[in-house]
Amino acid sequence: MKRKSSALHKQRDKKERIRSSPDATPPSPAQSLTAFSSLLNFAGEENLEARFDEIAEQLFQHLVISVKEGSATVAVFEILELEFYFWNIGVHEDPFTHRAAEQAHSGNWYFHRVPQKSDSSTSSVGNGYRGGTRKGLDLTIGQAATTTTSPYFTFASPSKDIPPSSTRGGVLLRTLRNTSTEKVISGPSLLVDEILKLSQASKISELVDERWMGDTSAFRDKSASGTSDAARNSMLCIDMRSTAQAEVPVIHRSPRIGLDPSHSTISLTPTHPRAVFSTKPYRYFIHPNLLTANGRPQTFLGVLASLKPIFPAQGAARDEKELERLKNGVSRQSGMSSQTVAKYLEHYVAGLEVRILMDSDPDFFARATKKQASSSPATYLRLMGMLSAVG
Repeated sequence: MKRKSSALHKQRDKKERIRSSPDATPPSPAQSLTAFSSLLNFAGEENLEARFDEIAEQLFQHLVISVKEGSATVAVFEILELEFYFWNIGVHEDPFTHRAAEQAHSGNWYFHRVPQKSDSSTSSVGNGYRGGTRKGLDLTIGQAATTTTSPYFTFASPSKDIPPSSTRGGVLLRTLRNTSTEKVISGPSLLVDEILKLSQASKISELVDERWMGDTSAFRDKSASGTSDAARNSMLCIDMRSTAQAEVPVIHRSPRIGLDPSHSTISLTPTHPRAVFSTKPYRYFIHPNLLTANGRPQTFLGVLASLKPIFPAQGAARDEKELERLKNGVSRQSGMSSQTVAKYLEHYVAGLEVRILMDSDPDFFARATKKQASSSPATYLRLMGMLSAVG
């Protein structure tokens, strides 16, 4: 697979921070949900990152997630943090994508399943749901399924004609905020726990099979009278925001959390898919000052990229005043202490500087990456710097 330029240090054609026009005329709820559900359908070799940008913008700025009990709304959440995972053979083979059967069709909820034992460096899943602290929930992205007409809007229902593992993916929900209580639920497993509690289910299988009656669609018919929704005990659905946001939040991007490019079956190189995709800026987030529980090194990289997409590398002279401005900006936006930001920047720059060593010693990268990237912020940030330097 040909390596694309790393988004951590190359200037993109568009800004890393995504904004929408506050003067735009909002579409109707039916139009908006129909249009959004269509965004989740991936058919060809479209510009995937631009599509990811658009989906994230809609989820952050215009949509919410509602937990419902019959016709009553139990809780409404806004999304603060998410990650994209997508697999398309020969086009976008992200080795960290689960590629579960549920991910073949777009617009559904997918609870993470236990991985199968495999010698492959790519992900694969079994039948049981993950438990404990390994739980997770995706909004699926994939191929469009058979179209069915609803009184509210057109939505997709499963079809049988998608080849195994051809196009599968999901938007992992990482952080939600309750719009009524402003409680922040950060982390995929805690997020699932909150949904289980609000849905009065003790485990995922009970929620899916009994409370949802096996229906995992994320899009519900608003006119529940006379529909299958009326008979269901509980629902989790995508809804339009009832009121516009007072201020459009800045959307940041960073590498995803918890991905280790090293694997026992491979000798890692900078061009290996696990190395390439571990640096992809497929984590999207807003209000970084609220994301204090997990992924602080990734948040640092995302905020840094929004302030300075191109960072000097390989011994280039750096303006000390500019560095101070960057450190202060990252600290102010992320809520991290200036000391933490300074240490993170030092580790990242150290990774950028090893390009000279990599050029003179072909085996340097393999030796340097034997240690798990997630073992410490210092190890992770040096690795991200190294990968950025060779991108």
